[in-house]
Amino acid sequence: RSEEKFLCHMKFYFTTKTKVVFVLPFYQGGDLFTMLLRSGKFDETTVAFYTCQIANMIYFLHSKNIAYRDLKLENLMVNENGYLTLIDFGSCKVVESPSELESSFVGSPDYMAPEVINGDGHNLMADWWSFGIIIYELIFGVPPFHDDKIERCFDLITSANIRFPSKIKPTSGTKDIITKLLRKNPNDL
Repeated sequence: RSEEKFLCHMKFYFTTKTKVVFVLPFYQGGDLFTMLLRSGKFDETTVAFYTCQIANMIYFLHSKNIAYRDLKLENLMVNENGYLTLIDFGSCKVVESPSELESSFVGSPDYMAPEVINGDGHNLMADWWSFGIIIYELIFGVPPFHDDKIERCFDLITSANIRFPSKIKPTSGTKDIITKLLRKNPNDL
């Protein structure tokens, strides 16, 4: 399937007396987080280019009943042609059904869905929340609920409304998709 090209494939592995070493491809462009740091933010055309690829990644994993659970810019590598590849499948979980709830506290703070933080149980929808965070971050240069203190970040994720800085004017369609993806209740999507 064409979606598989967006996923990192191990080249080979070997073992030592104390370790298993996985050999992965080299991604000349580095990770998307570093690219964003260098540029500050991306224009909406560039964001659309990347988010179409990320949506394909999520859709493919979910079609295989796999919840990724740690979607963030640092796990998106840029190859020499500018396309993304998803890496680090250590937090993935195979789910029996899309509505199955998982109780693990997993993910990276700025990208965690409210239901993960609250311990309400989460499912595949938590990946779509993280996707909304990524879209926002690519446009504005910072995650929408970021705070240096993790507890405050979690409070903002679970209770604050999304705000759009006035200095950057995304299209109404972009604001609409971000707002829909970042609904506090995953059943509202």
